[in-house]
Amino acid sequence: IEAAAAVLPKGTVLDGIVLNAGGIGHDTEGKPTAPNHVLPIIQINLVGHVHLINYLVEQGNLVNNRSRIIFAGTEGSRGIAMIGMKSPEFTGDTPEYFKTFIDGTAYAKKYQAMDVAYPDAKGIATFYFSAWARAHPDLHVLTVSPGGTKGTEFASQEALDPIMAFMF
Repeated sequence: IEAAAAVLPKGTVLDGIVLNAGGIGHDTEGKPTAPNHVLPIIQINLVGHVHLINYLVEQGNLVNNRSRIIFAGTEGSRGIAMIGMKSPEFTGDTPEYFKTFIDGTAYAKKYQAMDVAYPDAKGIATFYFSAWARAHPDLHVLTVSPGGTKGTEFASQEALDPIMAFMF
């Protein structure tokens, strides 16, 4: 992340950044990876984003009252009915409770990357960015859905037909 951000010329202030990496990556088993013992799905959908924005703030690339940070991913935390993905069902509210999702112990019985862990990762990321925004009140932070959720009509058949025709 530092190498990618180092490409910015010194003193560059970003008007905004969209954090949209997501998905399950190669996380099919739900096993933590070294060095931080975090599930790859959490690395992809949370840790990388957090590290990047913290680095850019430290380097002066994201500045108060100017820069906007947009986390695209609340669709996972709301569930996506069209693909059968349910919203997460968190029953705890302590750091220790959420750590079980990050290190994988919450999935001791059965791990399903797309159906369970992905919405959990996006839900935790949404909570995190809400807390991060409160800690950085002079930066504009939004969590948004890219459109695949109830009420957006993005995934309606009428909307998908022209998109699919264009793509294929």
